[in-house]
Amino acid sequence: HGWSNWQIKDRNTIMSIAYSATKNASFNVGTMIYPSLWLCGHIHANAQYIGPVAATTKPVNGIPDSVTIEVVVTNSVTYPMEWDGVPAHEPLSYNEWLNVATIPSAAVAFQKFIVPDVTRIAGGPSKAGLRVIEFFKDGSYRHKYFTLDEIAAVQLINDESMAGSTFRSPLW
Repeated sequence: HGWSNWQIKDRNTIMSIAYSATKNASFNVGTMIYPSLWLCGHIHANAQYIGPVAATTKPVNGIPDSVTIEVVVTNSVTYPMEWDGVPAHEPLSYNEWLNVATIPSAAVAFQKFIVPDVTRIAGGPSKAGLRVIEFFKDGSYRHKYFTLDEIAAVQLINDESMAGSTFRSPLW
């Protein structure tokens, strides 16, 4: 854990509560796994993780390791930061995200990754933006990050404008 993450104990408690509902739902978690999307903010950057709920290969608090989670952090709509030089409109890799988020304090992270080159505070419509998320009746969803310049050119949210989006559907 660090300045941009929950402590592991607290995170496991919340995950346990969230996924205990699957045991009591009208579907059987053993035969149908719905995608799980957690939207987070913000470290003034895009980041994404898709993987097991637990950071281990064995179930935690009764959550089977077959249940996957997607955690998406969306960039700032005003001033994105290019942590360690990663362009503001591109997502941080999982390891890049960990390098920033697990530092003990935001001040230390800022000193380490932003202060050496203050041009890494990258405002403007070609870098700042928003995420469009669509949810479908079958439990699937898709999402895509658009810079403000890109979204200004979108006439309609459809398959064409969402090309290249992340898509997740229930696993049967």
